[in-house]
Amino acid sequence: EDRAAGAEGEDFCEDAGARGGKIESMEAADIVTFAHRDWGRLADLKAEYWARLRAEHGPGGAILIGDQLRRQALRQHPAWPTEDDRRLDLESHIRVSAAFRSVASTRRP
Repeated sequence: EDRAAGAEGEDFCEDAGARGGKIESMEAADIVTFAHRDWGRLADLKAEYWARLRAEHGPGGAILIGDQLRRQALRQHPAWPTEDDRRLDLESHIRVSAAFRSVASTRRP
C-alpha cells in the first residue's frame, strides 16, 4: 500500500521530521515516477482510509490527524506558533468569518 494513502497506525510525519522536513535530493526519474503514479488508485485508497478512520474513530479521527500535523509542525519548527503566527492566524479567521457573514446576509429566503 502506498505510504501516502495511510497505513493503519502510521505517523505520516515521522520521516519528514527526522530530516527537518527537507527533501535531501531529487532525481528526474523520481519526478517522472511521481507524475505517472496511479492517481485514481491513490484517490480510492485515500477515500478508503478516511472512511475507515470515520468508522473506527468517529469525529475524533479528524482530531487525531490534526494532532499529527501539529506534532509535525513542532518537530520542524519547535518555536511554532510564534506570537506573529498566532496574530496572523487570528486575523485570517476574522476575515474569513466576515466573508461568510457577508455571503449569508445576501442570500434570499
